[in-house]
Amino acid sequence: MNPEGATNTLIARLSSCRPVAVKGMAMLDRLMTDGISSPLYAPAEPGALRWQIIMPTQALDPDLAQPRLTA
Repeated sequence: MNPEGATNTLIARLSSCRPVAVKGMAMLDRLMTDGISSPLYAPAEPGALRWQIIMPTQALDPDLAQPRLTA
């Protein structure tokens, strides 16, 4: 998946009615606002932007973001 495909997947996820996890939103905030190290603003290795979009997109799922507590 190229960065454009990852971005389209992210847009679709954020446009859905499903709830989002705070962790995923925090990761996206950092991607969008960190002008020093974000691959959106700074030079990065090939594929870095794609992964910086894919990881928060996956972390948006509340079921995956919450640790399971067992007794």
